Amino acid sequence: MTGISTGSIHTILHEHLGMSKVSARWVPRMLTPEEKKFRVDCSELNILLKSQHKDFFSPIVTGDETRVHFYGPEIKLDSMQYKHKGSPPPKKLKV
Repeated sequence: MTGISTGSIHTILHEHLGMSKVSARWVPRMLTPEEKKFRVDCSELNILLKSQHKDFFSPIVTGDETRVHFYGPEIKLDSMQYKHKGSPPPKKLKV
């Protein structure tokens, strides 16, 4: 559209503007500050209870659950964006 060669565009973006193309980073889910604080509080409480009662975790039974759902993966190239060096990469939430 502009009539500029691909090499010239690459030079302008990378050398003159200091930009690079980065992929989105996968994160399990975005937590609000309140949710983060709640998780920290629960963890601190568990540590305190464990120090007071040696057998605190022994009656707890855990298991693994499996969820199966349809997922149409987006290829890595679809999430790439140009960013300035030092700026955080984009985040993408897992479904």
